[in-house]
Amino acid sequence: MRVVALLSLAGLLSSAHAEDPAVPSHPAAEAAIADAVKLAVDGKLDEWITKYCSRCHDAASAARWKAYQLKSASVGGAACLVGEDKAGVKVTRWRGDPDTDRVATAYIQCGDRLPVPVTVQRDAEDASRFWIESISI
Repeated sequence: MRVVALLSLAGLLSSAHAEDPAVPSHPAAEAAIADAVKLAVDGKLDEWITKYCSRCHDAASAARWKAYQLKSASVGGAACLVGEDKAGVKVTRWRGDPDTDRVATAYIQCGDRLPVPVTVQRDAEDASRFWIESISI
């Protein structure tokens, strides 16, 4: 009797989590994240700094980003790129809404590991442009 009850409970739990909830799409923010990851993987770190680094106010801060966050992203980022051309990312969830919030965090799937956070900041003057606040690949 106990085994049957446990199996029934396990069946209920697995069917309740069988489908992922719908993740809202934010094309501009997702395109910026995908491009940022691709630039890191391709080793285009100077271009990455110019295009996406919101915290690179001077040469020293840019050097720190290159030495730590971008070095890690250049090694592990390939697992995060999806699609035939490896130019997209799969966002599993958002914390915040990049279309309305100044800062939001996307969790992107990188291979078999848990989704990793990438925080974007919407540009104050151009709402279609996003900066990368942090990348934890």
